[in-house]
Amino acid sequence: MTIRRDIENQARSLIKEYGLLFPRAIGLQFGNQVSEPLGDDHPLLSVISPLLSIHENVCQQQSKSDNEVRRLAKLDETTRRLMTVPGVGVVTAYFPPYDR
Repeated sequence: MTIRRDIENQARSLIKEYGLLFPRAIGLQFGNQVSEPLGDDHPLLSVISPLLSIHENVCQQQSKSDNEVRRLAKLDETTRRLMTVPGVGVVTAYFPPYDR
């Protein structure tokens, strides 16, 4: 998540230097929100496009990791029980065994 957020903040700051603003967005919606104010021929596009490509890849990998943790958590009875506690989600509850 840190890498994704850093890329988003870097793109935001570059765009803001040109006086352009766009609605707050994270994850995969971010790419669409950034592309709209720039259009197809903005000078920043050559810098922003590679960032957006990396951002998209990071989002996809993060989604895969999240899905894997959810899948593993569903298989573990202790994790499922811990998740019944208010405020305890999958990431907090799941603790993989050392023997794997």
